[in-house]
Formats: sequence, C-alpha cells, structure tokens
Amino acid sequence: MSLQDPTKKMSKSDPVDGNVIALLDDQDVVARKIRRYVTDPGSEVRARADKPGISNLLSILAAITGESVPVLESRFAGRGYG
Repeated sequence: MSLQDPTKKMSKSDPVDGNVIALLDDQDVVARKIRRYVTDPGSEVRARADKPGISNLLSILAAITGESVPVLESRFAGRGYG
C-alpha cells in the first residue's frame, strides 16, 4: 500500500517518489521513506481494519523479516508508534 495513503495501492507509476519503496532504493532512502510514513490516530501497534496505516507497516515489516504480523504486534506491544 502507498506510504502516504495506506488505502491506495503502492504503484511504480506514482508521481510522488516518497509514496513507494523501490527495489533499488538504498537503505538510507528506504529508512527515510518509512520514517515519513503516514500512520493512524492513536499509538497502539495492532493490525486492524480501522488502522490501515499501521496494518500496512506491519505487513511490510513481516514481509522483510519473515515474522508473522501477530509476532510483530507482540514485539511492539505497549511501545507505541515512535
């Protein structure tokens, strides 16, 4: 999903470079894009339908680490978005 609008698909044709993570982006660029990511109101790190932003971030992290979303939710429980 888009980094600036978690309700829209991430697309390589998106005119805003900050909305997508490209396969050839270097580590610093990816880190900067993730830090600027749009999240949801509140601070609970839970994947839910009413939290598309944090759900998307958890999905991205799960894909990168190979860990499941529930495991990641447990790891970040009580820690908030920061």
